Amino acid sequence: MIGRKVGLEELKSHLKELAPARAINRIIVHHFYRPSAAQWKGLQTLEQVRRFHTEENGWDDIGYHIVIGPDETIWLARPVEQSGAHCTGQNKHSVGLAFAADFDSEDPKTNGLSAGFQAAAAICERFKIPSDGVYFHRDFAQKSCPGLKLLREPFRQEIAKILAPPKKNYVRLKIDGNHVWAANITIQDGKAVGFEGPIAKAISAPCSDQKRIIVIRDYLASHNIIIPPDGWRPDLGPAGTILACTKGSS
Repeated sequence: MIGRKVGLEELKSHLKELAPARAINRIIVHHFYRPSAAQWKGLQTLEQVRRFHTEENGWDDIGYHIVIGPDETIWLARPVEQSGAHCTGQNKHSVGLAFAADFDSEDPKTNGLSAGFQAAAAICERFKIPSDGVYFHRDFAQKSCPGLKLLREPFRQEIAKILAPPKKNYVRLKIDGNHVWAANITIQDGKAVGFEGPIAKAISAPCSDQKRIIVIRDYLASHNIIIPPDGWRPDLGPAGTILACTKGSS
């Protein structure tokens, strides 16, 4: 159904539920050009593009499968199970992802680029497409699409980072009263940590007092351990156990 707005996790769940009969082995990236990002009005713009594709081009639906709004929103367009109508000769086995912008003149970084990276990576992950399986429309046609301000190789590199984030070393720490005991246990997979929640919540079981939080923060800093931006998850170990990233880990 045209115009269903989804979050990233909802997109991943949606893709996971799909069982398309067609093989999907690439993503082709586009931009609307017109309407531009400055003309974006959400669902109204998507319906406008769909009308143009169906009434003027004679297609049976909007040509793209996924649309990225300049406000970092993600929209489901043509069903992924169906071949798109976005790139002549390349529709049968591809997913068409379009930015609602004019990247010949508008800045991708301020008009949805980050959400585009995430959505493209989610599609790659679902259909086991490597980052070099992401193409631009201009790879197959005499067009600037998806815009002269967007370069393919850096785009692929950003997707590759999401698909295979750098591994980090982590230490397991046990909080007991005002003391933090380092167990010197190393975990090599940063993805297994899944940082969530504020620090106050993460250490509330043994240390809910704000003064104790400051003590622990300073203790960690003095031992070359940093507080992850999104907090810790105490549920990954026994009560009072947290995982924190070491400085300079890579």
